[in-house]
Amino acid sequence: MPEMRRRNVGSFMTPPPVAALSHDGPGPLVPVASPALRSDSQGRRGGRDLPSYGAKAGSNSARASPGDRGNPIRRSSGTPVLRMRGLPFSATRQDVLNFFGGLEVIEDSIKFATRSDGRVTGEAYVEFDSGATATEALKRDRGMMGSRYVELFQSSRQEAAGKKGVH
Repeated sequence: MPEMRRRNVGSFMTPPPVAALSHDGPGPLVPVASPALRSDSQGRRGGRDLPSYGAKAGSNSARASPGDRGNPIRRSSGTPVLRMRGLPFSATRQDVLNFFGGLEVIEDSIKFATRSDGRVTGEAYVEFDSGATATEALKRDRGMMGSRYVELFQSSRQEAAGKKGVH
C-alpha cells in the first residue's frame, strides 16, 4: 500500500500523487504505478490470483455464458429439475409451459411456491423429461415472462419437496 502523507487539510490522509491512471477492463480507474497491476508470468497481479473477466486477445479461455454468472450450481448438469425465480405473481402453469415452449416439460411437476398466507412468492419448480432437456432450458435464463425477467437455477426433487408452501 502506498505510504500515506499528511497534508494541511485537517486530519484527512491522502495518497501520494500518481503519474497516470489506467482503465483496463471493468472497474474503476486505478493508478498505473500500483503494485497490484504488475503481472507476473502466470498473469497473477500483485502476487495473488484475481478473477478473470473474459478472454484476452489470443488466449484460449472462453467467456462465461450470461446465465452462468459464477454460480457453480448452474454449471452442474444431470438433474431434470429447475427452479424459476422472478415469475409474475399472476403466472399460471400455462405461462410456464409457454416459457419453455418446444421443450418436454412434465406438466404435473410444475409447482408454485407460496407464503404461509397462501400468496405466491414468484418461484416455481419445473421437472423436464431429462437432464439434457433441463440443460437446454437453462439457456432461457433471464428470459421474459410478461414484463418480468425469469432467472433459472438447477435444482432437485428433494429441494422442491423440502420447500415449505410448494403446491
